[in-house]
Amino acid sequence: MREIEAKKLTIEDFHPYGEFFFMSNPSGNAFKGEESLFYPDAATLAVSGGEQIGFSLLTADRQNMIVLSAIFPRKNT
Repeated sequence: MREIEAKKLTIEDFHPYGEFFFMSNPSGNAFKGEESLFYPDAATLAVSGGEQIGFSLLTADRQNMIVLSAIFPRKNT
């Protein structure tokens, strides 16, 4: 079987094949919310008919979800 040597792929090396975007660590222009950032059309993909699909990202700060009180309905007997 033929063996090849794997090389680390960089964004510059990938450029001839298309666009690359770090989905796990976005950067660029974003709309800031109270606890979130929205990156509109961070990456695009050309599809048939000359149309494009946009991929938008939303990042949110993780918060501890602590239940302080609860109400349970009574069963009618």
